[in-house]
Amino acid sequence: MKTIYLKLWTLLLVAPTFFPACTEEYGPMSDLVATPGISLPEQATEFLNYLYPNDEYTDLQYLPNAITSEGMYYVAYKDGQTVCFDDAGELLEITFPDGEVPVRLQALASTIQGITQVYDSAVIGAMQTAYGVAYELEDGRRVAAYEEGKLGFEQLNLHEGPTADELLPPTIFAFANAHFPETTIRNIVCPDTDYNPEEDFSYRLWIGDGITMTFDRDEQLQSVMNETRELLPESIIQSMPEEVQVWLRETRPEMDICGVDITRDENSIVYTFDTQGGGTYSISVENKNQPITIPSIEIKAFIDEHFGEQECSRTVLYSEFKDRFFTSIPNGFDMVFNETGEWLAIDGNNQSLLNMKVTPIKSEIIEKIETQYGVMAVRIERDASEASSSLLTLADNRALTLDADGKITGESTRTFTPLEKAYRQVRALYPDKLDFYETSNEEGYLFRFDDGTEIRFDKDGVIR
Repeated sequence: MKTIYLKLWTLLLVAPTFFPACTEEYGPMSDLVATPGISLPEQATEFLNYLYPNDEYTDLQYLPNAITSEGMYYVAYKDGQTVCFDDAGELLEITFPDGEVPVRLQALASTIQGITQVYDSAVIGAMQTAYGVAYELEDGRRVAAYEEGKLGFEQLNLHEGPTADELLPPTIFAFANAHFPETTIRNIVCPDTDYNPEEDFSYRLWIGDGITMTFDRDEQLQSVMNETRELLPESIIQSMPEEVQVWLRETRPEMDICGVDITRDENSIVYTFDTQGGGTYSISVENKNQPITIPSIEIKAFIDEHFGEQECSRTVLYSEFKDRFFTSIPNGFDMVFNETGEWLAIDGNNQSLLNMKVTPIKSEIIEKIETQYGVMAVRIERDASEASSSLLTLADNRALTLDADGKITGESTRTFTPLEKAYRQVRALYPDKLDFYETSNEEGYLFRFDDGTEIRFDKDGVIR
């Protein structure tokens, strides 16, 4: 499929070299009124004189760009039309709230007419994007012409939130941020499946200069492409199955990978790699990610019995296993369940298991142990090798092995990784906040909640 990357100025049939200082066709340029302390780039001034040869703007401001966090020039006219430019004077956006397309934007007229008919809403603006142009509708939606013959909806806005980390599912944002941590997500498109029912992706991201990432409806990576033909980060390759990595290094030792396309069916996953040398290489591996059913009814029944009814809970697939489910509830407790809904672990995250309505073993046993050792019992796990025994972790990280009668049969030390230490502190500090994502670098860990709250830890898991 061919991706269109047309400049909005190209679509308007104007370019910086297109504007003569004075011609018979366009007439003399008007003298724009300068706002004290702010002056437009020459290229922006030329465009405005072409577009509005007989009008003067009524407002000029230098505002933050909500997508890139850079600045932009905002120019307004008395009829409500506005134009935005970046620092170089490149056109970012133009709006015409009354739905009347300016005379000198007739190059857009046929496209605008078609979009108006499809969505039964007037087009009141056009925004420059990494893939071409997004058209703003009167009803607030922004229609993205992201490929030839394809329409979707642009999610980002130059002027106000929500931001990329607020719009995207945590798994998708975390993946993009992990592999391109210093790069701005410039555009996010969701397909219009009514207009393009064959489209099977959920989100397509344009990152930095030329990187496109697509995720399927299960939030799995579908493709990463670099239009500049630069190498993909090594971390992208390392996120793939070991057999794919080994095959790739044997087949293409240069590792000059600049793109990958991933297709899945019930039995297999096909990885097709695009290289700087111009060749493509494909490998098919077994699809081990079969459909997974969360035992929601059983998990809810367990929570209701042992904690009382909760306003909400969050259950995700445990990252290390395909038959383990990690559930969090807004009192600070986390649990792990198997595929039948049986509990495997319960963690109070630095609070006592006695805070449960009904404890998994007799509360008298837990009370006795807390009295004997002088610290809280904060976590319990079923022994994988012996179903009748369990492992009880104390707040000082001592781990006690208990038999079926609750007698102590062994003692060891429970070691938590720096990330686990950080996570447990986050859950203890903000027990009712269940939606957050974590990123890491050489300095440590960052946890960020949906409301923008951030908590930072060093590489040892100590809060900063």
